[in-house]
Amino acid sequence: HLVTPTARFLGVQPSDIVDYNLSTDKLTDQDLQALRSELTDPRFATPYWDKQIRLQLDLKKKAEQQAFAGKGLDYVTKTYLPQRLSEMGII
Repeated sequence: HLVTPTARFLGVQPSDIVDYNLSTDKLTDQDLQALRSELTDPRFATPYWDKQIRLQLDLKKKAEQQAFAGKGLDYVTKTYLPQRLSEMGII
């Protein structure tokens, strides 16, 4: 169990690959196995995570935060993070 059950995920999500046209890497067999396992993990038993996990399985791709580097130095701090935090209701 999480010590911080109200913590919220802010990192790159599978939908960001599509929404921001991010550069990607192919999922490995280990990645695919982990994603399939997450589908039955109660910690990910929400419609949001189900959608994100299934999208990543469909895309067969992954992206890291560095994928935003091609968008310029200020993109993450001036565009991505404010938009994400707003979507999350934090700002």
